Amino acid sequence: MALIHLYRDEFAEGRLPSVCIRCGAPAVIAKYHTFAWHPRWVDSLLLGLLAAWLFGVAALLFILVWVIIALATTVRMRVSVPLCRAHRKHWTWRLGYIYTGTGFFAIVGLTALVYVIVQARKDEASDLIGFLCVLPAGIGIAWLISAAVIQNGTIRATEIKDHRITLCRVSPAFVEAVEAADDQEEEEYHRQRRKGKGKGEEGIYDPETRGRYRKSPRDAYREPDL
Repeated sequence: MALIHLYRDEFAEGRLPSVCIRCGAPAVIAKYHTFAWHPRWVDSLLLGLLAAWLFGVAALLFILVWVIIALATTVRMRVSVPLCRAHRKHWTWRLGYIYTGTGFFAIVGLTALVYVIVQARKDEASDLIGFLCVLPAGIGIAWLISAAVIQNGTIRATEIKDHRITLCRVSPAFVEAVEAADDQEEEEYHRQRRKGKGKGEEGIYDPETRGRYRKSPRDAYREPDL
């Protein structure tokens, strides 16, 4: 899989090639998906908090702090991505797995907590209490690992800026199609200039944003035609 930078004007104007972003097959649908990203140091902070929890420091307080920081630093961008029929639900089942698992373990955890509190008030020690504490935790860790593996295999953002988003795990064929479209656009722009079209409204082709040529300001420097 490959990495690609997509610029806001490309997907906002529907200029992405009709190639599946996942496998490179002909796309049958352009589907909106909201990508989210936060700086890497936020993940490093979570690892530090988990380490503190292992040493007996107040875990719930630190996790709450991490959630607040993660929400405050998360950036989102909504992108219309081309998908083929086989991958039109690329994110749907993955998100369903994560949300379903989160809801399931929340219910199981609360149920086990209520049971333990009730039994503690009755002063009744039971092997079931230890079982309820250990089993959900073990299953939860296994589910977290599986969710991380699934999430690692999906197309996701590795960086989001005001005008650009960087996606990983995309098809190399999609990257080639985007680059080919960019080359064709640049060639078309230079062809227009050679033909002398658009006089009176000079433009600058900007490869950094892969945008259609933008109008140049009146005081912009323009190299003379050779």
